[in-house]
Amino acid sequence: MSTKLVKSIVILLLALTAAAPTAAAAATKAQGLLREINRARVVHHLRPLRLDSRLTRFAHLHSQEMARTRRLAHTAPLLLPVPHALAVGENLAWIPGDQPADVVAAWLRSPAHRANLLCPRYSSVGLGDVAGLVTADFAG
Repeated sequence: MSTKLVKSIVILLLALTAAAPTAAAAATKAQGLLREINRARVVHHLRPLRLDSRLTRFAHLHSQEMARTRRLAHTAPLLLPVPHALAVGENLAWIPGDQPADVVAAWLRSPAHRANLLCPRYSSVGLGDVAGLVTADFAG
């Protein structure tokens, strides 16, 4: 095996190993956010939300765009990828430390974010987090 090929394989393996914790951390954070969102909803006698893969992809892309532009900005609801949804909403957050419980607590203190979080019409959510910029896209 050539030295160049071995170096390429080693670099690829290092890159894959370095990316794995980031993906795992993002998945863990999304699970934590979903758990905290549903905990708040159950306390208010609302059904838990299910994680939707289309909304999650969209939320991730939105968080990615906000990280790229360094700007916290909402997406036009009509762009959400759920054509059958009767109601859609979006919550954003950038909170130092960015713990799921802190994010949900901040949303509950804000009337507009609280209304989205506790909307009985929503049945699903997509969650994205890039560099601490969190997007929650709701649909129902």
